Amino acid sequence: MQQQVSIKSGRAEKLEGIQFGRGVSVAEKTGQLRLPDWAAYLGAASYSIYLVHTIAIGFAARALFTIPAAHHADTVMFFVISALAIAAGCLAYQFIERPLQHTVRQSAMRWRGAPAALPHA
Repeated sequence: MQQQVSIKSGRAEKLEGIQFGRGVSVAEKTGQLRLPDWAAYLGAASYSIYLVHTIAIGFAARALFTIPAAHHADTVMFFVISALAIAAGCLAYQFIERPLQHTVRQSAMRWRGAPAALPHA
């Protein structure tokens, strides 16, 4: 028996995804779509979350699974450990990445001869 081939190819689906992403981006830029502040913050902190999450998951899992009841609540532990990993990434963003970005920007502005005062994002 022969399989039916979908009219939509992988390329068409990728183009639709790109068009959707571009549309959302334009809508946000023009003010037609406003992201909640927490979502914008998570977007800004995403690289720090990415860098820290595996270490945080390891520590959180070791600490939480010393509690005997944790072994019977896998789903709850998944969400608790995920939240702790995201929180650790946000702390790294707030207290490491942002101050470093500010320092580097100030140094770059001084090196170029421009004033050191920059608007904060």
